[in-house]
Amino acid sequence: MESLYQCDLAYVQAVAFETLARGAAPEIIRRLQTSSTPVRKVMDVGCGAGPLTKALVEVGFDVTGVDTSAELLELARVNVPTAHFVQSSICDAEIRDYDAVVAVREPLTYHAEDADTDNLISVFLQRTARGFTSRRAAHLRRDWTRRTFSGR
Repeated sequence: MESLYQCDLAYVQAVAFETLARGAAPEIIRRLQTSSTPVRKVMDVGCGAGPLTKALVEVGFDVTGVDTSAELLELARVNVPTAHFVQSSICDAEIRDYDAVVAVREPLTYHAEDADTDNLISVFLQRTARGFTSRRAAHLRRDWTRRTFSGR
C-alpha cells in the first residue's frame, strides 16, 4: 500500500496533528509506568513524526515506532534518534517481545480500500496477543480494563 503522506502532507501531518499525541502522552506514560507488570519495550503504532515516541523515550522506555510513511519516519528519526523505526503497515509488522503496544488516533484505518477491515483488526489483535506471554497479556488486559472503566 502506498502511503498517503508524501513529503508536503507528511509535514502538515507532523505539525498539525502531533498535538493529540503529545496531549495523550502523559496519561499513556502514567498507565505504562503503573502497570501491574513491568513495561520496558513499547511499540508505537502509527508513530508518524514521533511525538509520542519521543515522550516515551524521554522517560526511559525502549520504543519502536511503526508507520507506513517513509517521509514521516524521516522526521521521526530526526526527532527521536535513539528510538528504532520500522516502515510497515501494522498489519505486516513483526509484533514480538514488546511489553506494550500503543496507538493514538486511527492507525488501523490505513489500509487498501478493498481490504476486509473486520479481518484486518481481528488479525492485528491476534498478532498482538501472540507477542505477549499469556500471563503478561492477562495482567495488562486486567490492568487496562480496571483503570479504563473505573475512571482512574
